[in-house]
Amino acid sequence: MTPKEYRSEDAVGLLALLRSRAIGIDEVLDAAHARYRAVNPTLNAVARWDVESARSRVTAFSERPLAGLPTLLKDLNTFKTGWPATQGSRALADKKAGFDSFIVERLERSGASLVGQTTSPELGLSLTTESPLWGIARNPFDPTLSPGGSSGGAAAAVAAGIVPFAQATDSAGSIRIPAAHCGLFGLKPSRGRIPAGPDTGERMAGLTTTFAVTRSVRDAALLVDLLHGPAPGDPYSAPGPDGTFADAMRSAPLPRRIALCPKSWPGVPVDAACWAAAAEAASVLEELGATIYEAAPAVDPMQLAQAVRTVIACHLATAVERLAAGGPEQTVLSNLQPVSSELAEEGARLSATAYLEAVQALFATARAFGRFFLEYDLWITPSAAAPPPRVGTFDMNTRPLAPYLERFFAHSPFSVCCNSAGVPAASVPIGWLDNRLPIGAQLVAPLGGEARILRAAALIEEARPWKEHYSRCCG
Repeated sequence: MTPKEYRSEDAVGLLALLRSRAIGIDEVLDAAHARYRAVNPTLNAVARWDVESARSRVTAFSERPLAGLPTLLKDLNTFKTGWPATQGSRALADKKAGFDSFIVERLERSGASLVGQTTSPELGLSLTTESPLWGIARNPFDPTLSPGGSSGGAAAAVAAGIVPFAQATDSAGSIRIPAAHCGLFGLKPSRGRIPAGPDTGERMAGLTTTFAVTRSVRDAALLVDLLHGPAPGDPYSAPGPDGTFADAMRSAPLPRRIALCPKSWPGVPVDAACWAAAAEAASVLEELGATIYEAAPAVDPMQLAQAVRTVIACHLATAVERLAAGGPEQTVLSNLQPVSSELAEEGARLSATAYLEAVQALFATARAFGRFFLEYDLWITPSAAAPPPRVGTFDMNTRPLAPYLERFFAHSPFSVCCNSAGVPAASVPIGWLDNRLPIGAQLVAPLGGEARILRAAALIEEARPWKEHYSRCCG
C-alpha cells in the first residue's frame, strides 16, 4: 500500500481492505510512517511518534474491530501509562502518566494501535495550537494558517493523512473548530456519552468531552459505537441509543424541523463564508424534505462566556495548586505562559459563590436548550465565527488577559454554548473558501441525540462529498 493509497481511505475503508486481505496491517503502519515523515516536518501535528512500539503489539489486535489501525492521542488530559503527560506546557515537561484513561483502554480494547501523541497548546487554552513545549502546529491546507485548537494537532494529522482518525477533546469547541478549519467531521458527543477518568468523574464542570476527529461520518459512528457507555462510578451518563449509531447513521428518519441560526444571534461579527456554510447545510436537508425555520435558543453567548471563563479559571487554579503540592506555587506559575498564569491567578481569587453561580449558568443553558429542542429536531449554525486564522492569532504570551479571552469567545460563540448545555454537536465540512480553505457548519441536537446528527451529516456528506479535498493537503 502506497502512502497515496493509504491517505485516500477513511478508517472504514481501510478495515474493509484489511478484512478482505487485500492489504496487511504492516503495510498500513508503513504507509502511516511514510506519511508522517513526509508531512510532519511542515505541520508539526505530531509531538511524539513511536510506530515501532505499536508494531510489536499489532498482531494481537487483528481480530478486534479496529484491527490495529494507527491512531494518535491528544497530549491533554488523555493518559497512557508511562507516556508524557505534558499538556503542551513547559511546567509539565517531565510529567509521565501513571494510568490509562478510560478512552485509552477502550481504544486499545477495540484494536487501535496508539502510535503517538498530537501537539496541543498549553493546557488547551487556545483556539490555535502553538505549544511552548512542542512548537506550532500548522494547517495542511495552508501552513501559514492554524489548524485551530486545542485539538489542532489531531485535526492536522488526520486531514494530512498521517492517521485515519485521532483522539481529541472539546471544552469550548476544541473538536469542532479544528475539524472546521481542517475539513474534517468533528463530533462532540453528549455530556456523559464517553466517560472521563478514571482520575475524575467530569472535567471543567462538565464542559469537557472526549472523542475524536474523523475523515468521514461513518468513521465517527463506528467510534461512538466502540467507545460509548458508562464506566463504574460515573456521576452520570448520556441516554443510550436504540440499536447502534452506525445503523442510525444509515437509516434513522431525517430530522424534519430544523432551526437555522439567525445572523442576529451571537452578538459578535461572523464572516459571511461561515454563514454561507450553515445556510448550505440547511439547504441540503431542505432539499431532502426538512422544513427550515430561523431560530436560536434563548441564550446570550457573550454573557455565557463569563460563566465559562469563571469555571475554567477556578479549575485551572486548582490544577496549579495540585502541581505545586510540596513546593512553591509561584514556580509553577512562572513556567506557564501569561494567559495560563493570569487565568490561574484569577481563579484563585474567585469565591466559591462565584464558581457556583457560573455552574448555575451552565445549568440554565442546558434548560434553555432543552426547551428549544421540544420544538426543533436540529439546530444549524456556523462552526466558528471566521475561517482558519493565521498562526499567532491566539498568542498565549500576550498581556493583558481580557483582550485575549474576548478574541477567544468571539471566535467560538456557537460551540461554547453547546459545551455549556452538554448537548451533542458536530462540524461538517461543507464550505470551501475560494475552493481552497475548509469552512464548517455545526449541527446540534438535544442531549442523547447523536443519531440525529449522524443521520443528517451522512446525508450532507452524500450530497456534498468532501473526500476529494484531502488530496490538496500538503505533500
